[in-house]
Amino acid sequence: MAQRARSRASHTIGQACAYIVAAVLVCSGHGRASDAYREALRPVDVLQEAVIHTMRTAHDHSRDGRFHFLYPVVRREFDLKGITKVAAGAYWGRLDLDQRRALVRAFGRYLAALYIDEFDSFDGERFDLTTLRAGSDGEVLVTARLDVPYQAGAAQPLLKFRYVLRPIGRHWRIEDVALDNVSGLQVWQSEFDGILHSSGSERLIADLQRKTRRALSRPDQPGPPLGLPNFARLWAFSIPLG
Repeated sequence: MAQRARSRASHTIGQACAYIVAAVLVCSGHGRASDAYREALRPVDVLQEAVIHTMRTAHDHSRDGRFHFLYPVVRREFDLKGITKVAAGAYWGRLDLDQRRALVRAFGRYLAALYIDEFDSFDGERFDLTTLRAGSDGEVLVTARLDVPYQAGAAQPLLKFRYVLRPIGRHWRIEDVALDNVSGLQVWQSEFDGILHSSGSERLIADLQRKTRRALSRPDQPGPPLGLPNFARLWAFSIPLG
């Protein structure tokens, strides 16, 4: 318990320092802008903290239990409606309100299940913020990496993340995540468009639900997360889980 508390405190302090350094680098001398960029980092920090928590508790909780912890975080920190709307393209205009809600919910649960399926064990991994910069259209781009310590004590980058964030109302939300330069949003656009135009929204929702159940029913795999050579390919909806 004490060790976990010390680890959590150390991580929190490290993140706070990262916020300060990033804000100074991006907008030194502009207090209001600095506050805005620090707030833009919050969804990334909350998501990554939650993912590490699910990894740490893999031995103590089932996949369903970890999913019920992570799914509300995904709902809050991602712009699920915006992502789904872009991914659905012109077909979005053909959906009524209930169909849109059902599709957004199915996609959000699927996204949370992907994280649970791949981040299913803990061996000292950590997320580190690497860069923060303003985009050309009001968005903020945040890059981070997942480090895995090796026996010699050095950390080896395992995966690079690039988050695109945009203010939605009063809060910043994640509108895209690229894994090793593979944009999730672009992949989902391609995948969803084909299914929607060939089979409709009910088929897409059913496929998302089926893949969610499959991801949560798989056994945890010992060892480092992201064991596949190219985890980024799992963004592709057409690739089966398992």
